Amino acid sequence: MIGHCIAGAGSIELVATLIQMEKSFVHGNYNIKKVNPDITAEIPLERIPMKTVHKKINTAIKANFGFGDLNCSIVLRKWKDG
Repeated sequence: MIGHCIAGAGSIELVATLIQMEKSFVHGNYNIKKVNPDITAEIPLERIPMKTVHKKINTAIKANFGFGDLNCSIVLRKWKDG
């Protein structure tokens, strides 16, 4: 949706993930025309958001796979008092 920002991509994705957690939605995959059958053999098509889905999100996992083998993942969870 926003192109590739090279080194800044992970930061932008992190902000987008936090906004989705705060506002309780998962944005759709706008550029998918047809899902590869190898993917739907592993994941039901209903679990792949083609349009924005409004849903409470308490935990999110975000992965980055960058150039030069710079890969990382982060788990985010909403803070609960008490």
